[in-house]
Amino acid sequence: MDGVLAPNSALEIQKRIDLGRIKWAGPVLLTTARTGLMLAVQALVATIYLIGGCPSAWRAQAPWWTVDATLVDIGCLLLLRRQSRREGIRLIDLFGVDRSRLGRDVLWGLLYLLALFPTVVAGGSMVAGWLVYGTLHLNAASLAPGLLSARRLPPWAVCYSLSSGSSGHRPKKSFTRRIVRHAFGP
Repeated sequence: MDGVLAPNSALEIQKRIDLGRIKWAGPVLLTTARTGLMLAVQALVATIYLIGGCPSAWRAQAPWWTVDATLVDIGCLLLLRRQSRREGIRLIDLFGVDRSRLGRDVLWGLLYLLALFPTVVAGGSMVAGWLVYGTLHLNAASLAPGLLSARRLPPWAVCYSLSSGSSGHRPKKSFTRRIVRHAFGP
């Protein structure tokens, strides 16, 4: 176990700092990269719309956010891999996988997911809705008009968005049907 966790232990991290392998710029870049990459990907899609002659390119790119998120995820993983290589470790070393506890850890992870995810998502959404909007019953169409219920994407993009979970949640069946109906036409 010590051999597996050693590259990411506090002592090893301090050694890499002392050797100059870890500088302040890398971790700062990683903490801000997701926002920067999301803006860059959205700007790229908007530029494609602009080149295509769309008069409102920034608005036209907005419905693509669920597809854009995958490119952002890939970009973040590549930056994380680059940073770990600069530090002299592998990307897998960041996880501290102990094969002797892997099965037990996976089962605990599933248990936490099943127990906490519905509570946090439902409860967190209700509390946030009450704090921000003054209601426990949020209507997605009024919160982000056009970004979910009225958007038109190619069928492949709708299928990808719904299957990948890029939207951060799994919509209800009726909500999913509405999105598919709008994407494929009435």
